Amino acid sequence: MDKNKLDVSGKDANNTTTTNATYKPIPEAEYLEEQALARLSSHAKNHNAPEADGAHEKMLPEDDKLTHSVKIIPSPGSPEKKADGFVLDIKPSVVIGMGKEELMKYANDPFWVRLRWFLFICFWLLWAAMLVGAILIIIAAPKCAPPEPKTWWEEGPLTEVNTKITTDELKTLKSRGINGVIADWTLDALKTLDDSADFKSLLQKAKDADIDLIVGIEPGTSSLYFNDSEAKDDTYVNYYIWQNNPKGNSTEPPNNWLTPSDTSAWIYSEIRKQFYYAPFGKPWLNYRDHSVQQAFSKVISKFLESGAHGIRLSKAPYLLVDSDFASENVGDSVNAAVGQYNFYSHHKTRDQPDLGILLKSWKNIVKNKTENGPFMLRDDLSSLEAYKVNGSLMIDLPRHSQVFNEKLISGIQIKKAVDSAYHTLEKKWGLWESSNTGLDRDVIDMVTMLLPGTTVIPMNHTINKELISYRKSP
Repeated sequence: MDKNKLDVSGKDANNTTTTNATYKPIPEAEYLEEQALARLSSHAKNHNAPEADGAHEKMLPEDDKLTHSVKIIPSPGSPEKKADGFVLDIKPSVVIGMGKEELMKYANDPFWVRLRWFLFICFWLLWAAMLVGAILIIIAAPKCAPPEPKTWWEEGPLTEVNTKITTDELKTLKSRGINGVIADWTLDALKTLDDSADFKSLLQKAKDADIDLIVGIEPGTSSLYFNDSEAKDDTYVNYYIWQNNPKGNSTEPPNNWLTPSDTSAWIYSEIRKQFYYAPFGKPWLNYRDHSVQQAFSKVISKFLESGAHGIRLSKAPYLLVDSDFASENVGDSVNAAVGQYNFYSHHKTRDQPDLGILLKSWKNIVKNKTENGPFMLRDDLSSLEAYKVNGSLMIDLPRHSQVFNEKLISGIQIKKAVDSAYHTLEKKWGLWESSNTGLDRDVIDMVTMLLPGTTVIPMNHTINKELISYRKSP
């Protein structure tokens, strides 16, 4: 048996039992191996302990930072297939990692020196390239477009005047910050400017006062050519909306269309033996007829050529009616009875789908004959869809005046009303107008002047100049 091997079989080499064990003196090498084994066992216990966190390894002396390999080999004389006699072969292995001297060899090696310099230079070149790239992106990036400057009618405020106003009064309005005035044409819709000396004088006074004037017209009603149309004159036969009773009964209207006063919107003509449409008590022009469209185009062209800076239409939602003349369906009002105007939905008599096309032709005239003057409607709108062509709105300053005409008494109510209006007007630059007596006028001014949109104020009302200056600031 090798003297450097420890026999742990409990038997001698001849497989004889011995009661008195004898031991040889342990050489120094074997003693050192036993000490190493003890340290290894101690390290393993500490390593498996729950509180071990690696600190014990850091605290070991340099000589203890060793790994050990342990082999269990058969003792001499024992068959390898039997496990009745084995010895432990413990050998210390190499130190983990490189020593300082070995590391220094690589540190000073020309290959690693060049590699380190290459990576160092690449890092700073890449950093500089990213910096230059960021600067170029900032310089080359398109700048945010500034908001388009507002026109005089978008800045506002506006006010309404009559033909009796003087030049000095118009100048006073201008000095108070009023950007434009609106004057209604009170004569027949198809009469020309030459038929009113007062209105021609007003246009001249507005020019002398250097204030822009918008002409308000109601294009739907006209009696100018009614007699010719009733007599079935070839030129004017279709100037108005004529209809027979589908049952041939001359005493019953063609359908259930009503006026706001709860009477039938149809009036029977004994001369023509037909009903004509009069939704507001007067004969209604047929704007599906091209001749009628052209006649009104000449009217607004004359106003614009004579010095007007914009056009405002009244009752425009009712200009076209259903071409099939179908009866109205029942609406959703709970406060109206059968036979009352509000009992029906009025989908057949207002906001027809092709209304936007009609308005587009007149808007083009206004824009071509002015420096981007406004083409407005006086009516409150509950939806903008009928006033669009290919998604573009055909009117300026859509109006939703109920916001400030209700009895609003708190900021919460005002906010709810404004949010509702913005939803209805699709966040367009709208027209704010108020006749509310429940709020102080200064409160209304502060709200309307600081909202996106144009304000219409009473002629004799003065807005705080500080509000006007805020209004003009970005």
